[in-house]
Amino acid sequence: MSGKALVALLMTAIVTASLGLAASGDETPITDDIFGSLKNPPQFTVVKSWEESNFRSTPFSTSPFDSRNSESIRKTLATGFKTVLGVCSSAQQIGCLKTVEYSLDSGATWKAAILQRSPGQRGVAFGAIKGDGTWDLAYTTTYAADTAKGLFAATEPNYWQLPGAKSSTGDSYFINATVQSHVENGVSKLDGLEFVATAGKVSDGLNDCAGWQEDFNAFDTAPVHSGYCYRPVSLPTNLRLRVSAYLGKRISELQGWFDGRIAEPNIDFGVATAGTVTVEGAPIPVNYARTSIIPKGDPLYDVSPEVEAMQGASGTGGIYTPMDGISSFVHFASKIPLAAAARNTVWRVSSWNQAGSLGNCQSAPGVKGIVLTNATTYASAPPSLDPQSGSLNFQVASTHLNPDNSLSQGEYTLFLQDGLAKCIWGETVNGSATVSVVDEDGKSDPATTSMSVSNGWVIFHAAGFHYSAPTIQVKLTPAITYSVKTVTCVKTAKGKVTTKVIKLGQKCPAGFTKKA
Repeated sequence: MSGKALVALLMTAIVTASLGLAASGDETPITDDIFGSLKNPPQFTVVKSWEESNFRSTPFSTSPFDSRNSESIRKTLATGFKTVLGVCSSAQQIGCLKTVEYSLDSGATWKAAILQRSPGQRGVAFGAIKGDGTWDLAYTTTYAADTAKGLFAATEPNYWQLPGAKSSTGDSYFINATVQSHVENGVSKLDGLEFVATAGKVSDGLNDCAGWQEDFNAFDTAPVHSGYCYRPVSLPTNLRLRVSAYLGKRISELQGWFDGRIAEPNIDFGVATAGTVTVEGAPIPVNYARTSIIPKGDPLYDVSPEVEAMQGASGTGGIYTPMDGISSFVHFASKIPLAAAARNTVWRVSSWNQAGSLGNCQSAPGVKGIVLTNATTYASAPPSLDPQSGSLNFQVASTHLNPDNSLSQGEYTLFLQDGLAKCIWGETVNGSATVSVVDEDGKSDPATTSMSVSNGWVIFHAAGFHYSAPTIQVKLTPAITYSVKTVTCVKTAKGKVTTKVIKLGQKCPAGFTKKA
């Protein structure tokens, strides 16, 4: 395995001195078609690719209470269903999109996006084969809010016009917030939340979809919506989005970690504005990888005879998402070219239904943190605490080069809940973080690093490192953590003893003396 074919990065977040937030500034040319260069190979060969998981289709709403679905399907949806949030119609409404704004000048001027008629949602969420060989379908739907059932109002995907913000297909965008829920005792509870913005071309004619995505509605039958195709393309590099969703008191149901693809982020989970989640940032360029063609007989050819038979005259294209691909990326490293197969700008923040290892701080309530990176792929679990070094470690991997053979530069941002940071490192932590790229010869290439505090987060940022070395190390040099020592002060007046506790080094208030 070539050390320059990939990098498994040890990203360590430590409380640091603030150095000022660095912008990505990446203007590398990008391809329009996110999946255009990731094709299936010839028969009896396989190509593995690492792609974004959220752009296969536009979001859609489902319901475990939809009577059109079978009892079996309703039970399945009760364990997890999606609600695309509509635009808020009143100040009191909860579970809705509060604002969708955009800027073309780095946030100096914000404009409201213009809501357009939705092209509609796919008619079927998924299907299962019944014993008689027919399909048992899970239908999509829209519905009104139902407080008794804990349901937010569900809509078709929101489609917006952003005048002046031009992608290669125009100025129309899908920009949505979608909640994931489950049902407990007949009432739905929030499991997660996702913000996604995509640019692309919508087509009502399925014949126009050749070479694009598969038909959205392969299972559809009348009177279900007949379907359309959507071709996602890169977002403009000069675009900045600010999207907020109002969840009211139910914001407290959000837990765990989030991950995403945003540059120069500003994110608030109800601290600056109560009950409101706001995600602001620019799209970030991400490299997508593809192996060379792996023929049958190669040790890395892993296609079963059953799959070969299903594929017919074509080969197999294995697809890995960012969060499940790092082990496979290492496994297939010898087949991954130095240059990325495609490079596209992405804007997404999503709940991450995995738990990191945080030692005694594991049970910290609320949203623990957010990981944002431009890496092709990364660890399947959030950052974990190394009990010996006291650092938070995270692995990412990417191609060494961009598609144009320029060096790929890494970006990593960690938002850590301030209460969790205090649990890990104590109330007072001194030190600084040094991010270094260490190659096989032991030479270091420092990255640009910063730390800031905002809206209840401690925010760590590293940028400018290259994916050419096998390891990136983030170290605290030095780290001094101490507990606050106290002194008790006392005074006696009219037979009554009064005490006050002060920090070591402070003076007792007037009339008080230090207790021996």
